[in-house]
Amino acid sequence: MPCNSGLTYTNRPQRICILTKRVFDACIQQRRLDEQLFVNFPEPAETFVEVISDGTSIISDLTITPTNTAGCSRVRFTQTIPLQVVAQNANGDPVVGTTQVVLNQDLLMRVPRDSLVPAEVSVTTNVSGFLGSLEDNILTITLCTTIIVRIVADVDIVINTCGFINLPPCNNYSEDVCSAAFAMPIYPTR
Repeated sequence: MPCNSGLTYTNRPQRICILTKRVFDACIQQRRLDEQLFVNFPEPAETFVEVISDGTSIISDLTITPTNTAGCSRVRFTQTIPLQVVAQNANGDPVVGTTQVVLNQDLLMRVPRDSLVPAEVSVTTNVSGFLGSLEDNILTITLCTTIIVRIVADVDIVINTCGFINLPPCNNYSEDVCSAAFAMPIYPTR
């Protein structure tokens, strides 16, 4: 069964205005963090399994200071990364607890100035940790973190478009035992 394809457009080319976030600057950090974290578990946990992050970060204490470098600013903030810690209790059942990692960021980035629409700092984070030990709700672990920091602002942008797309119908997935047999030709082709 083929996947959906063949999008077509309804109109001739035209220019439209859309509201979107524009990225003015972005950077990526990859860090190895050796941490000892207190984990809040709803019940006693004995064996560590993994750390899970959902990509969110909380930004606080943000200061943006223009520098002498053309167009650049010093961007400082505290980044709090909420984490879920998966462990097992004495019976081997999963127990999920919560903790957080706090990082202080001090970056040099291009931040637009003097506008009615303010620029914002946006952070996306991925944290993984599989090798750790748990004792008395203290997790000793090495975390692998990937952090993407963006300077963004809501903007109205004019783009060229061919109009709205005509969406093809969806193909339902099926693991029907007979689908291969039904797809064969009824009569021999040669």
